[in-house]
Amino acid sequence: MRDALQPFDGQRLTVRGTVARLATRKGWAKTIERTILLAPIVSLDGVVLTDHLWLGLGRRIASLEPRLGDVLQFDGRARLYRKNSAREHGEAPKYCFDYGLAYPSRCMVIERGPEQSAPPLTMAAPLAIDILEPETPPRERILQGIEGLVLEIGEPPSLKRLYAHLGRIAPFSFLRHLHKLAKDGRITYLPDGHVFIVPPGQIDEGTQQ
Repeated sequence: MRDALQPFDGQRLTVRGTVARLATRKGWAKTIERTILLAPIVSLDGVVLTDHLWLGLGRRIASLEPRLGDVLQFDGRARLYRKNSAREHGEAPKYCFDYGLAYPSRCMVIERGPEQSAPPLTMAAPLAIDILEPETPPRERILQGIEGLVLEIGEPPSLKRLYAHLGRIAPFSFLRHLHKLAKDGRITYLPDGHVFIVPPGQIDEGTQQ
């Protein structure tokens, strides 16, 4: 486990990492997603937080056109996540937990690596990658999406923006899970239709099922 990240659980950190690999992984619904390996991850004062970190190559990092050897800086939220463990063929899935950094923002290139041709994208080994966000239950994905957008834009997102942010979720399923979350008191809506998370202390436990 990445013990150095544990004390920062739930907090946003500014870190730096060197691009060590560009790869792909199997995503939700058999899609192929681009990934990036940063190694090591250090704080701005030089403390090593983890020897490596896999991230999905989202819009912010992809816009930097990263290449091997680049030193990247970004903000990320430290949080516990579930990932696959080794298993034999035919065995039921096994999982373990570790700390990672989610919702990268304020991404920038601090130092460019040596000029070189772009390496071919390879399939990352299943045991080496963080579990894909879409494997999170849909309602948790929605809550995480709202949280991430609030951090990004500074206000509750519209349903249209939230739906576009989540991706790979059927419209009917999206609306059904929103309705369930609202019924359970975990989210609510502003008069203009924007949605936000109800703080845990304000949830009426009597509505929970």
